[in-house]
Amino acid sequence: MDATNTASNQPVRETVAPGLSTVAEIMSVSVRSLTPDRPIADAVAAFNEYGFRHMLIVDETGGLVGVLSDRDVLRAMARGVSGTATVSQVMSRGGVTVTPESPITDAIDLVVFHRINCLPVVDANGALRGLLTTTDLLGALHEILHQLRPRVRG
Repeated sequence: MDATNTASNQPVRETVAPGLSTVAEIMSVSVRSLTPDRPIADAVAAFNEYGFRHMLIVDETGGLVGVLSDRDVLRAMARGVSGTATVSQVMSRGGVTVTPESPITDAIDLVVFHRINCLPVVDANGALRGLLTTTDLLGALHEILHQLRPRVRG
């Protein structure tokens, strides 16, 4: 399996800062990718090894061509698609993206409207910068709710 880190080499955020406003503040920057010609079995191995639920699919220049989720793979295999089939046969193409500067509220609107669970994050030139998932968004909500919770004094 040849999954590669195509975003920056920065560590994944473990905490969410107060006053959240942009995707850059909560996105995952440690993402794995595969090329469309890889067998689905490689994606399954990567999902298991890295604990991700989404894999970004990139061309030979690192440009985003699609997204593959673990659910895409499960549905394909339930239809009888072999593990030797290529990622390009089951990935979602032409996905919705955001930039690091996008407001979090815009990202939430896209996730809800399109009924998707991740948004690739690209810069103004289309270069891959990370991934924003519903888990990232829920983590931000969790942090905000804890900040708003009244402190109990004892």
